[in-house]
Amino acid sequence: MKLNSLKICFLAMLLLLSACAVPSEKPPELSRQAVADALPGAVVSEDGLTISYPGNSLFAEGSVLPLPGGMAVLEPLVNLLNTNRQFKVAVAVRSSGHTEEYDKVLATKRMQLLETIFINRGLEEERLQMIVATGAGAPLALVLQPLSAESSSGEKR
Repeated sequence: MKLNSLKICFLAMLLLLSACAVPSEKPPELSRQAVADALPGAVVSEDGLTISYPGNSLFAEGSVLPLPGGMAVLEPLVNLLNTNRQFKVAVAVRSSGHTEEYDKVLATKRMQLLETIFINRGLEEERLQMIVATGAGAPLALVLQPLSAESSSGEKR
């Protein structure tokens, strides 16, 4: 009887240890189809790493705030970024069609709003690189870039 108890204890410890095992170093890759399925309304590059929201899919002409339903567009994006922490995110926020000065101010305000939304929903500020753009192009475009194996302080991640 004592031997069976020892076997059960050993198996339980083995199961617990295997559940705590370190995951493999290589992060899972994103497929274009998985990203496109997760982000309705987005245009996704062939490699799945460039995402854009064209035209008035997110912002109304001349508006800082997202369109009604805009948060429903942003939530899946935030979820995708939060579940794929192996990427840093370069975000370009753009405005076009007005004067250069007006477009720059509008894009800056949109960028500040989006940065606040991303950070308030759990995206680490150090993973975000946000820029303002003017001229032709999507009002919101993101490029996912794999994080290096080392942080800026030289420590392994």
